[in-house]
Amino acid sequence: MTATDKDIADQLATIKNDMSALIQSVTKLASETDSIKRGLGQRFGDAAKVAVDAGDWLLDKAESVGGDAVNLAGRGAVAAMSEVQGQIERNPLSAVLIAMGCGLAVGFLGRGTTPVVAVPHRGRR
Repeated sequence: MTATDKDIADQLATIKNDMSALIQSVTKLASETDSIKRGLGQRFGDAAKVAVDAGDWLLDKAESVGGDAVNLAGRGAVAAMSEVQGQIERNPLSAVLIAMGCGLAVGFLGRGTTPVVAVPHRGRR
């Protein structure tokens, strides 16, 4: 072997050692990346479960508040109807006159918006 062949052989041995070290580093990196990926997947899964639970809790609270509002509105409507019924029982003549006035007002308003239908005129033959 000549000096040049010896240098090439040494350089090839160095490259072979470097490639072996690089393969080991890449294998280790791939293993670490896989464990990081699994850990992140678990954390994201846990976060998703927490988000779903929070959404369910908010939905339950909204339903509760909505139900309370409906009950409150119903009680208010019943109280208003009871008050109106009491006023009608105490002042029946006034109630009849007010109802008649409302009916007339609705009738006049309704007449103004009713379209006039033209009846075709039959000509004489």
